Amino acid sequence: MFATKFFSPLTVALLIATACGGSAAPAASSGAPTAAGTAAASPSAGTKPTDSFGGSSVKLADGSVSALPTLPLYINVLDVPQQPNAPLQHAHIAGFVYALNGVHRLAIQGGDTKDLSPGAAAFTPQDAVHTHSNPGATANEWYFVALRNTNARTAAPTFPGQTTLYESSDLPANALPAGKYVEQLNLVVLDKGGRTASHKHGGVEVVVVLDGTMQLRVAGQQSQTLTKGKGAVVLPNTILQATNMGDGQAKFLAFFVTQEGVDFSTNVDTLP
Repeated sequence: MFATKFFSPLTVALLIATACGGSAAPAASSGAPTAAGTAAASPSAGTKPTDSFGGSSVKLADGSVSALPTLPLYINVLDVPQQPNAPLQHAHIAGFVYALNGVHRLAIQGGDTKDLSPGAAAFTPQDAVHTHSNPGATANEWYFVALRNTNARTAAPTFPGQTTLYESSDLPANALPAGKYVEQLNLVVLDKGGRTASHKHGGVEVVVVLDGTMQLRVAGQQSQTLTKGKGAVVLPNTILQATNMGDGQAKFLAFFVTQEGVDFSTNVDTLP
């Protein structure tokens, strides 16, 4: 949701509840998915309503997908607790582990082993055998974020003890045409009063709030106020903007599914 210029990698979580007016900023576009930069701490007197300020966006992890699951598709975020000395080895769809509490150890067979502290994430490739384990002395907690076929809504749990933090509705069939894709997970932080630039993404974006309150404005839709655990989906090439509406920081995860060769993010000169 965020534009690559600001912490607009996901803009889909905290929509700006800012007024219109002023001249527009020039459009800027980027090619492949990448980490966004950091914006100024506060707006200047000449700030335009399409500008971003007061926040940051960091790419936590990304990975390539040679083919998407079979249509129809949806995106969900699973909340998984894991006890010490209870490793889980399996292979499944591509997705991201995001460590929430405690340390999560992710070992890819034939690849790297990573210890993920809270706030860190890693990509699990499609059908790669891997092991989830908890090296600590008490239970940890982590999220798994993935694009799935809708049959998964009624399938057996992927992880013991999992609950669903967020799930989208079914995506339109034309939202993700056949081809190779890059998936990316960003962490976006908006300071009090901060907002993303007005922008659009070449692929699908899902925003899920970790902390705080944000307003999300998406072209053609009613604005949404999102709080912890709530999320929203933004379809490709749809203008959006997010704004922190709370008294403290607002934090959210932004999950992107972008076809190879398509611009990841483009700032625009109009509000949603």
